[in-house]
Parts: sequence; structure tokens; C-alpha cells
Amino acid sequence: MNEPMQHIDTFIAGMPTTEFKAGDVIFRPGDTYDYCYMVISGLASVFVYDGQGVVRRIMPIGKYEFFPSSIGGLGTKKLTRNYAAYTDMVCVKFGKAELDALKQNPDALYEVTLAMSKLVDEAKARIETLIH
Repeated sequence: MNEPMQHIDTFIAGMPTTEFKAGDVIFRPGDTYDYCYMVISGLASVFVYDGQGVVRRIMPIGKYEFFPSSIGGLGTKKLTRNYAAYTDMVCVKFGKAELDALKQNPDALYEVTLAMSKLVDEAKARIETLIH
């Protein structure tokens, strides 16, 4: 994202960070999760293995985006995709308490929504290129 995200930057300031190296697999199919991550720097990737065992990258996850993206499923949903660090990256971990606090901060929540909408727009563009 090119525009400043001052509200989310303020919200996450001081939160502990987690570093991942490129290639680190963070979540696997079948995992349940009690937390998600927000990317602060670097890129994550969602991927699957095709029938021949070849990695097929589905989509990138960039700055200010959450993964797994189904944050409503904390502690209940089983993942169906792999999530890995595509590059070296730094993330902030969000559990239920942090997500609840984010919901109480409309300016930061708006900025996160902008970041997530960018991901949806990129996915739509990718689908359009596959269709045509």
C-alpha cells in the first residue's frame, strides 16, 4: 500500500512482532488457529500442492493484510490451504482480544479494510485474466 496508514500503525505500535524467513510454512491444511497474523513487512503466500506435488501459489499477502484471512474462524475452522513466508517478513500476532480491540478503533479498522479490499481487487483481476 502506498498511502500512509497512520491509525493502524499507531494501533500496532508496541505490539510484539514475529519474524519469519522466506519459505517458512506457518499454517498447513487441517490446522486450527487461535490467532492470525498481520503482515508488517515482506510477503506471505497462500499455496497448494497440485496433483503432481508441485507448489501452486494462489495469492500473495502483503503489508497490513491478515492471514489466515478467515479471521472469523479463530479456534473453530480447519484450514484448507498452506500459508508461508514468501519473503523474509515481520508480522504482528492477533488473537481474539486484539481483534476485539481493533473493532473498537474505527479509523484503524477502516485502514485494515482498505488493505484487505486491495487483496480482493487483485484476486478479481487475476481471475479476469484467466477467464479471457
